[in-house]
Amino acid sequence: MLKDFLYEADKIVSKLDDVGIIPMCKFKNNAVISGKSKDNSIIFSIVSKDEYTEQDFAFRDWTTVGSILSSFKNDENLSIEFKRIKNDEDGLEYPSRLLFKTKSITIEHFLQRYSIIAKSPMVEKEFKNKKAIVLEPVGVVELNINDDIASELSKISSIVNRPLFHFENINGEFYYCFGDVGSKSTDFGKVVLGDIPELTASTGLYFPIDIVLTILKAMSYNCRVCVKGKILFIFGEMEHSKIGISIAGKASE
Repeated sequence: MLKDFLYEADKIVSKLDDVGIIPMCKFKNNAVISGKSKDNSIIFSIVSKDEYTEQDFAFRDWTTVGSILSSFKNDENLSIEFKRIKNDEDGLEYPSRLLFKTKSITIEHFLQRYSIIAKSPMVEKEFKNKKAIVLEPVGVVELNINDDIASELSKISSIVNRPLFHFENINGEFYYCFGDVGSKSTDFGKVVLGDIPELTASTGLYFPIDIVLTILKAMSYNCRVCVKGKILFIFGEMEHSKIGISIAGKASE
């Protein structure tokens, strides 16, 4: 379970920058890896489908974990397990290291176990802030971004050199827009979205196209993209996990 779950989590976490420490906690009977960007505009949670009973801990830096997973992704002999330390104060065993083993190689990666995190108010505050479950709200507006539409959005963004897109109602039809549509001095582009009046509440907000498309590609477009108010959501499912990501729109470019 652990190996498969970490590989699926890496498909998401490795695509995000500036997420800092990443908690892995128990949510009901499952594991959840979660985090937030430095400015809290991006929140993600990856929930395992398998049962999980370990105590809470945090990855100090996912870069090392991701590098190990990437280096040995084709090695069928790779095994991953926890090494634990018993905490004398509460008698519980906390994951303290991840043990990566192949036939000839052993790597031990140190974790931040919660029994230590709890002793530092600042670290514990950050840990608790990063704990999150992204759930689907009611009343979302579905966006159909398949491989073809993603390609069009990527091309337009690159051509007009605009990393953010926004929704705009033009003559009763909504578009994904890059730049100031109708500008008389700067390049802009747009991709038709259709007649979706519920999108009105989300117009005037800007979202990062690279993050959206990178996540969709990582999940092979097997996911749902939707918006509600100021938030764009991506929900998906892999063999061993369920993914939820929220991206807050910005008021300007």
